[in-house]
Amino acid sequence: MKIMIVVLVVFVIAFVVLAVTGAKTNNSNSNTTAQNFQITDYPVVNALGSAIGAFAPKLTISQIQPQLGSFNLQSQSSFQFNVLPDSSNQFRSAKFQMQAANGHPCADVVYVATNPPAALSSLQKQDTLSSKISATATSVSPSVVVLNNGGTVTISRNPGYAGAGCLVALE
Repeated sequence: MKIMIVVLVVFVIAFVVLAVTGAKTNNSNSNTTAQNFQITDYPVVNALGSAIGAFAPKLTISQIQPQLGSFNLQSQSSFQFNVLPDSSNQFRSAKFQMQAANGHPCADVVYVATNPPAALSSLQKQDTLSSKISATATSVSPSVVVLNNGGTVTISRNPGYAGAGCLVALE
């Protein structure tokens, strides 16, 4: 019983600290909207999102056609694969690892949803112009949110990449 009370007190204290930190951060940046939200302005939320994201559904090799886990962009400039639909998960996270030269990634990852919903623009930190979702070009471990209807993913070598090889792998 004593352990349960201690755990409860720790959770209450953590909640109060998070609430106060969030209120302070939000108060200092009152012009924040869904369109200009920057996760880096909210470090506590960013840390929680990373921790919770580890339990989110992930895109696996068995859910893509052809079933390749890595893409060598040294021999060809781009790869395209289909993401199969998954009615049991509304969203899946597709995370990639790639090589970098001078901090610049070797490739871009673009996801185009099949029959995207009208609310596609609510997906933040992604390029949602005409249903395309693009991973950030500044990250060597980009991730995109894949919708349950599936779609296509195109991985293209960056023309300005200075490194010799370019290998992109689905995590």
